Formats: sequence, C-alpha cells, structure tokens
Amino acid sequence: MKSLQAESQAINRAPESDNGKKKISVGLQALDAAQVMAIERALREVGEFGEIHLIVRRGQIRFIGTLKTEALMPES
Repeated sequence: MKSLQAESQAINRAPESDNGKKKISVGLQALDAAQVMAIERALREVGEFGEIHLIVRRGQIRFIGTLKTEALMPES
C-alpha cells in the first residue's frame, strides 16, 4: 500500500476536472467502485452538517452510518 505522502503528491499532480475537483490518479486498494459510490451518496444525503461513519470489520468497510443534523438557528 502506498504511503499517504505518496498518495497526496499524486493527487496534487493530478489535473483538475471540469468541475474544479482534482482527479485522483492513484488506484484504489481498500475500496471498490460500489463502496465509493455508496460513500458519495451518503455524503450528498447528510447535507451541510451531517456525519458519515465508516464501520470497519476485519479490515473491510462493512457499514456506513449517517447522521443528519439540522440547524435550529442560522449561523451569524
């Protein structure tokens, strides 16, 4: 598995896509495409103040827990 520093450098060298987000040029070793899509979906669902919890069992992501939080008063 590559070090975090090596992955960070690869991400920093990667060109930006049309929407301004960086394209990651390193291969995924811990997640498959379905897991990445599930995480992306969970991030969209929880909104601005939510939390995502990845539950790992035996070195594999087994569950995604989400917590959606809504503000009662607007931030000043």
